[in-house]
Amino acid sequence: MSPNLKPLTAFVLTGNLQRNFACGISQDDRIFILSSLGVYVIEQKCNLKHPDPDYSSHKFFFKPSDFALCGHVDIDINTFVHELPKDVFYENCARVELTQNLKGAVPPTPPTVLYAQWSKALMVDGLSSMLAIVTNLHSLEIYVKMVNECNLSEYKMILNLTSEIVEKQRPNFGYIAKLPPIQKMNEVRKRVEYIGPCTFEWSHTFSYTEKNCAVIFVGHYNGDVSVWRIFSCDSRELKTQCDFLCRYTTKLRHISCLYWHKTSEFGGALCLGDCEGRISIIKVINLDKDEASLDHETPFFTEMDRRVDKIIVMTIDSYTVLVAIKQCFLLLFGLNSAGQVFDFTTHNVNNLYITGVTCENNIMRVLTFTGGFKELKVSIHYNKISIDELNIPVKFNFCNYRTHGFIESKNKVLTAFILSPCRLKNSIKGKKFINCSFFKDLNINPLKVLLENESGSLRNYWDCFEALRLMCVKEQRVPWLGLDSDLELDNLSLLQLKTFRLIAQLSESVFVVVKRVTSYNIKPFIFYQYLVTIKLIIQRLSQLFKEKSQGKQLTTFELRSLDLQVFFLKEIISNGVLPKAQVGATFIEEISNILQVANELKYPDMIQCSYCGEKLIGSMCLPPHPDGRCVFTMMPIFLAPAYKCPLCNSLAHIKAIENLSYILCAYCDFPMDRICLNKQIEEKMEEMENVFTENQIKSKCLSDCISDSEETQDSLYFNLEDNETVFVNLSDTEEEAEENELRDLYFKLPNTKSEAYQNVGAENGKSKC
Repeated sequence: MSPNLKPLTAFVLTGNLQRNFACGISQDDRIFILSSLGVYVIEQKCNLKHPDPDYSSHKFFFKPSDFALCGHVDIDINTFVHELPKDVFYENCARVELTQNLKGAVPPTPPTVLYAQWSKALMVDGLSSMLAIVTNLHSLEIYVKMVNECNLSEYKMILNLTSEIVEKQRPNFGYIAKLPPIQKMNEVRKRVEYIGPCTFEWSHTFSYTEKNCAVIFVGHYNGDVSVWRIFSCDSRELKTQCDFLCRYTTKLRHISCLYWHKTSEFGGALCLGDCEGRISIIKVINLDKDEASLDHETPFFTEMDRRVDKIIVMTIDSYTVLVAIKQCFLLLFGLNSAGQVFDFTTHNVNNLYITGVTCENNIMRVLTFTGGFKELKVSIHYNKISIDELNIPVKFNFCNYRTHGFIESKNKVLTAFILSPCRLKNSIKGKKFINCSFFKDLNINPLKVLLENESGSLRNYWDCFEALRLMCVKEQRVPWLGLDSDLELDNLSLLQLKTFRLIAQLSESVFVVVKRVTSYNIKPFIFYQYLVTIKLIIQRLSQLFKEKSQGKQLTTFELRSLDLQVFFLKEIISNGVLPKAQVGATFIEEISNILQVANELKYPDMIQCSYCGEKLIGSMCLPPHPDGRCVFTMMPIFLAPAYKCPLCNSLAHIKAIENLSYILCAYCDFPMDRICLNKQIEEKMEEMENVFTENQIKSKCLSDCISDSEETQDSLYFNLEDNETVFVNLSDTEEEAEENELRDLYFKLPNTKSEAYQNVGAENGKSKC
């Protein structure tokens, strides 16, 4: 069924758009947008706690460097520019890539991003993608996201590939001091065209020397293609490693676009198009060797007409279809299993320039600059290519805008159009901005997609949560419509509990904007929070017990973590959470089995809290106060976390992730951001950690807090005598009961306040929510 798009929300960015295909989305749900000022990166946030009608995201911006290739080819144009003939001088001054460093040029041309592309996943911190850009000054740069200890995020450049290409070619620079000015200018042009990148393409991610890496194919102005291997890195690293693999001279000139089609683990086909409209394919092998092999260049289109804007490849059954986009035309080449062309056809999209395209299986979605949105279904019958075109209805007035591309979320629930104002009055008044409009497909029910999720993870389903949130806020309705009110929580999997936990959280935030609610058919968020935590603890402790049974010696950190989580389970039981949540025998049996094994173990002394000096005996310190706990182990994080979830702000301890291949949030299944510490802080981390773990904290905040109180301890107890609340004292040993009287009192105070508040509400005739 074709989509039916309805506007949900929109936001505006500063600057203006100058290019088609000006946006792209990564495998970890990050969007880049190319503006005249620089690059915007939009990261999905999906904040379910606030009923805001705006798209929930983190927005970042960075400018490309001012690196200009013409200033690094070992020829200073300023030493001979006045000796050039006028026609030669004017011809070369019009090319910014040759004269960016020309003295007297006021102002110098600012760097502008011409093209950008995300790498595949697994390139940064073992999970995320790198972002590569190329500028009008021939600077090919690679950026990664970095989060520092102050939780400030920025995109930093870890590699300027143009500099690496220059250093590779520098030994071949000839002696030019005695050449005439015109020949010097020709030599500058020759070096810039030989080195200068005009486009690029990432390959898939693969393993090489036990490290993840990918290959960048760089298209040059003279028609060459250079191949570079880029290694994965940590976000805390300042530079990544790269290796030169080979360089190949094609039959094209001024390459305008590239596309990589993987056919084997270390090989595939590289599709090329140039500014004169020609298209060819090169066979690539040995990407895992010291020198890659590019050969068997096959021309597909040799006529010179229109520039090739973009190339994509579709796989239909046993056939491969290469699609080249030239303005409003699509050229389709059908290839059989032997790589031979069995059919060729063209398709015109109503003479409207194509600004965005996506492809999945045999379905293409095409956006034109006037806002026309079309779905093209490609099929092959009897070795003939046929195309069925269908207009996709979009409830939006494009009269004042032109498009520059679009983005589709993983489950096609959300579609974002990138727009800019096109009316003359906007240019005259200086009204330049970027409009990012989000649409929801009315034919897709996000709640149904979530409930039918069989992937075992929430990782690729956060677009459904965001769409559901925006729909509920816009329509002022509760999100649980369609859920069974009599859910058997005992039979739900961990994934289902996580899903209902988030729906419950969304329900509580949306509740304030819903005008009328007749029934509340979902349990409170806190119950699902407890149940998900219990399931996670059972999984972790079962794994630790299994490793111990296999002969592994558990570390002190693991034993202390196990002790904290076991105490949390006991606390859940003593507080009666399980009966209130109405869970069945499965939960109780799983907890009983864990406690039965855990009670047989001997645990080391627990560490002290860095704030009050008390020993830790649960998921919260006694007395209760905010502290940082690891989402995997419940161990406290005294200085700085190793990772942080960008969605729920959960933290991870450095020792908890040592044996994890992928650092995903335990509650969100979302990649966690690595915290890049300052070198001085990192050097002191181990020393300070030893101070905490060796129980050398002497401060006691509890006694100070009570001594500062206006009431004495006796008077406080006197005020509690008439209270009927039953208090349960949980302590390490019975001998410490008398010494911890003040701590017991600390627990009674908030409970008393809560009971008094309930009594006041009852007296006033108000029902409690």
